[in-house]
Amino acid sequence: MPTVAALLLLVVELGSGFSGGDATGIGLTPDLIEVRLVVDVAESDGPVVAHLALPGEDISTHPMLAGGEGRWTMVSELRRADWQVVFEALTAGTLSEPVSLTELGLDPDLLSVSAPTTDTRSSPEDASPPWWQLSVALAAAALAITVGLHAFGSLTPRHLRSPRSRRSASS
Repeated sequence: MPTVAALLLLVVELGSGFSGGDATGIGLTPDLIEVRLVVDVAESDGPVVAHLALPGEDISTHPMLAGGEGRWTMVSELRRADWQVVFEALTAGTLSEPVSLTELGLDPDLLSVSAPTTDTRSSPEDASPPWWQLSVALAAAALAITVGLHAFGSLTPRHLRSPRSRRSASS
């Protein structure tokens, strides 16, 4: 039976170049679990982060470690809850679709919650994206602007700029 469960995990659609999402965990205390997340990223050399969110709380961003061949991993202690996860390939600027820990294969008994039995997608009346998706998009935009300014030397102090860039700045 474990092979059937492993086969089902590979079917999780994460979109935007992300695949093979997986979540495993162990209980640490009555309130905490240790969760290991793994994701395959097809079109990015990294870095990759995992954004974890619960309704009404701040987003928690966790860096992931490269495991080779596009596989990224992270381990973190979390409160027992079915967290929503969005993976982000920072260099490529791509985000996965949001998915819960149980949808990634984490045992619902470990969370003391039951697995979802109905479609959890939002209704057509609620077409606006969740608050945490907007926050992730704004953070990604701020990062892109900062990296862009740094690449063009705008964030480099004047005394550290090359002579060529000083001439072009004074022109």
